[in-house]
Formats: sequence, C-alpha cells, structure tokens
Amino acid sequence: MNFIYKKKNSQEKLQIEQKASEISKVPKIRNIINEIIQTITKNGGYVVVECDATTKILPNARVKLILEADFETQVYKRAKQLNAEEFEAIRKVFSDLLKRDVDSFNLVLEAKKVATIINTSDLSIEQVVAKILSCVLWVRFSDYNMLHLIIFILFVFVYTLHAHFSESN
Repeated sequence: MNFIYKKKNSQEKLQIEQKASEISKVPKIRNIINEIIQTITKNGGYVVVECDATTKILPNARVKLILEADFETQVYKRAKQLNAEEFEAIRKVFSDLLKRDVDSFNLVLEAKKVATIINTSDLSIEQVVAKILSCVLWVRFSDYNMLHLIIFILFVFVYTLHAHFSESN
C-alpha cells in the first residue's frame, strides 16, 4: 500500500488523505476504530498517535503527549512530506491544516488539560524523540521489556523519517 502511495503526486496524496479523514469521522466507523485500538493496547506498551487518544480513546494511558508546532512549520513540514511543489497542492495543505485546527480546537484544549505538550517547531527529529523519551522513561513499566520495545519502535520511526527526508533532498 505504501509503495503505491509513494508513486502518487502530491494532489493525489492529498485526495487520499482527505478521503481517509472523511471516512474516519463517521461515528460508527470511528467507534469501531477506537474499540480496536483499545483492545490492542489494553495491556499497555503502545504508542498511539491521535489527538483524542488522550481524552477519548485511551483516557487512562500512563503517558499522554501532544506534539504541536506553529502553523507555518506545520504547513512547511506537511508540504515537504507530500513533496508538494505545485502551488495548488501547497494551498490545499494550508487550507486543510487551517480547517483541521479550527475543527479540533476544543478537542486540543481538552487534551492539553491532561497531556504534556511538546512544541516541535524548532526541533530536529532527534530532539523530538529525545523529549518523548524523557517523558516516557520516568514511567515504570511492569515489564521493562516493553520499554525496550517502545525505544526500538521510536528508533525505527526516526530512522525511517531520516531516510525519507534524506532521499527527498
């Protein structure tokens, strides 16, 4: 799936992501997705990336983090991630991010009440991971092997992002 996705131009990628976003907003589908996430993560040791994970999906999670960045940084990173060079694609990224921020304003406010906020605007990927790890490491896991798994997953994530951005430059 990812292989096919990479061959798409930035306009096609935006359309795919917009459709996925629309589908995930359907309450029945969203509830099923949330139940699946809750079932998979019930024994802990997982990283879930979703704004409402802190308040709705996993309200009892031991570590809750919100990664945020200033709006200009979000647009730049998103356009770069999509390899968006066409003006229309960048304009679409801008308007989609603005709409997302407006739509999720209350959700983000609720999440910020219970989560640690990490502003990533001026941070490298390595610095973001270091901040995440510093928040996670203080938590005592009943099985320390899970901590090693999380560190490994974060390492693979950072390595993949680094390789992706190195190839695109």
